[in-house]
Amino acid sequence: MLQNIRHETSCQHIVQGAKFGQGHGLAYIKAGYNSTPVAADVAACRQQKNHKIQERIAELVTPAAAKRRVDVSAVALIDKSESLIERGLATDQLNAVGKGIELQGKLGGALIERVEVGGAGASAICTPLTTLRSMSSKRRAVLTKP
Repeated sequence: MLQNIRHETSCQHIVQGAKFGQGHGLAYIKAGYNSTPVAADVAACRQQKNHKIQERIAELVTPAAAKRRVDVSAVALIDKSESLIERGLATDQLNAVGKGIELQGKLGGALIERVEVGGAGASAICTPLTTLRSMSSKRRAVLTKP
């Protein structure tokens, strides 16, 4: 926390205002400084050059980024899809059940996505992604020729 309460408040308003696309000048005014909007933008820019303010903003932003990290391992996603299927069956929401089964199929490798091979307009040639990965580059080049 910064010693100067206006600096601290300004930093907090900058971080909160970033979510809504608000400029730093508005954060400067909300922090309690009396200024016109144009002068506030200039003063906020000058304030941003202070290394203590830069460090405080980085400190305020870091926890938010850490909270957004999600466990995206295949096992965790399969577990989540299981609960999705169970809740869908309990509430007769078959779309949720179908999506859960589809997700499990993709994660388990039973449902293979297809990708377009070649340039624009070469949509007639489609092969499974796993097949493409297992091919040699020479064989891939033959298949992808227009």
